[in-house]
This record gives sequence, C-alpha cells and structure tokens, in this order.
Amino acid sequence: MCRPIAILVLLGLSGLAPREQRPVLAVDVVGVIHPITVEIIDRAFDQAKQQNAAAILIRLNTAGGMPDAARQIVEKILASPIPVVTYVTPSTGGAASAGFIVLEGSDVAAMAPGTHAGAAHPFIIPQMDPVIRQKLENDAAASLRAVVAKRGRNSALAEKAVFEGQSFTDKEALDNKLIDPIARDERELLTHLDGREVVRFDGRKQVLQLGGANIISYERTVRENVLSRLYGPQPGADVADPRWAGNLCRIRLTGFDFSRCGGGHSGPSGPDRHRATAHQLAGRRPDGARFSAIRAGGQAYLARHPGFRWSGGHGSGRHAPYR
Repeated sequence: MCRPIAILVLLGLSGLAPREQRPVLAVDVVGVIHPITVEIIDRAFDQAKQQNAAAILIRLNTAGGMPDAARQIVEKILASPIPVVTYVTPSTGGAASAGFIVLEGSDVAAMAPGTHAGAAHPFIIPQMDPVIRQKLENDAAASLRAVVAKRGRNSALAEKAVFEGQSFTDKEALDNKLIDPIARDERELLTHLDGREVVRFDGRKQVLQLGGANIISYERTVRENVLSRLYGPQPGADVADPRWAGNLCRIRLTGFDFSRCGGGHSGPSGPDRHRATAHQLAGRRPDGARFSAIRAGGQAYLARHPGFRWSGGHGSGRHAPYR
C-alpha cells in the first residue's frame, strides 16, 4: 500500500518541477533600414535558433528606409520558427515608413508610451509619372494589407499610413487594433505576454513562455557596424544626401565591392565629384536592393538641380551614365 502512494507522491512532485526557462534574443534595429539590417536580422535569427530562444525581440526605432529591405525582414519573420515580438522603443522613438511594415509583420506588435508609428507612404520622385506613382502606392498598400489582415489587425487603417501618410501615437495604434500591447519596458512587455497564445502566420498556435526570461542582446560584428554607418546615416541625417553615394563608391570591404560605382574614374574632386556620382547613380539601372537607396539619393539631387551636367572622365570629355 505504501509503494503506490509513494509513486503518486513522486509523480505529483515531478509535475511541480520548474519549467526550463529559455532566453529571449533581442536585436536592435535603429536608424535607416537597409540591406545590412537584413543581414543583421538573419544572423540574429540564426543565433536565436542555436540558443533555443523562446522568442526574438526586435527593438525598433527608425524613421524608415528601403522598402525592399523591410519586406525581406518581414519574410524572415514570417518564416521564423520562433515567435517574433517587435517593440518600438524608447519613448519619443518611432516606427515610420519601412519600420511600420516590420512592426505590422511581427507576431506581436508592441510600443512604449510616447512612441509613434505609421507614415508608410513610398518615397516618390517629384517628377515621377503619375501612373508609376500610383503603382508604387498600390503595391505598398497591398503588401502591407496582406500581412496586417492575416495578423488580425486593422488593415483598413494601416492602408491610410500608405495612401495618406498617417501616423499614430501608441494609444491611437492600440485603440485602433494596429498593435497588441503598450509596455513601459521590456520586462513589463515579457510579463504581459507570458502565457499568451499567438497565431503564427501559417495558422499554428503557440503559447509564449516569457515570464522571467533572460534577455540576450545580439552583438553586431565589426563589419556590420561599419557598413551600417555607411549605408544608413544616423537618425536626423539626410538619407538622400548624395555624399553617402560618394562614400560608398570609395570603399571596398569584405563581401562588398563598391568600386563598380565609378569611384575609380578620373574627374572632378570634392563636392563636384559627389554631384557627379549622384548623376551616375541616378542614371543607373538598379541591379538589386543594394543600390536602390544611393540611386534614390542621386535622383533626389538631380530633381533639385535639373540643369546639372558633368563633363569629365577618360578622354571622351563626358562620363556616360551606367546602364
């Protein structure tokens, strides 16, 4: 009689054993969103898998960036076997433009008090053909609508961030079902989400176990830090400044060869060379997302200076644009 009772007691005690607490991997997305941001997210997600993380936390504070890069990040979020929580922080920070796409594409969208999100209207060149402009707007809206609706959020209001450039405070976003919780800090956020069931993009249901989880921050490599500064100016800088095109065209780092931009050609020096680089890139047919941001910078400069021309180069007296 004693043996069965002892077995039952042991089984009961085993049920009270503390569950294994898995960590949360946090990665910062601050400043302009660009191809290096995608690389950082990719490596962070791999690290989260290796460490058997319970969730991935994206700390987001951006005024925008490249739509293609934002969509690639969302693709990785949707394919991730680990739930992704995107948290707009700190207070006064935001998730504008491309950042809004990342926020709405996440399993959990959260904001700190005093933050904002939205303003996702695509970047338009002033002289752009109206038909092309409408195509870009419709494409951006449809892409966002497809993800937001699947997440059970307010797709009609999210569209207004694209067509009308609307932006929302944290409370407005919460009241209108664009985000899930508002949290003062990361610990409050994880506590709020502990035990919550989320529906993944493929329909699977998963219960978050985040209470008391240890937050591990992803550490960028030296290469990622350097290239992030070159690709994206710090917050407050002019993302369309042609000088960034000049910087990229002069620097070669492992895995990235920018010499094709024309930095090796003879011609003007100083500010004139930056303007020349802008002219070259504005006429270049883009061969991938890597050059779309600096090409936009060149187009923006030429839009402000329609009469600009440059003579220079090897012997011909004129530098032909890239094709």
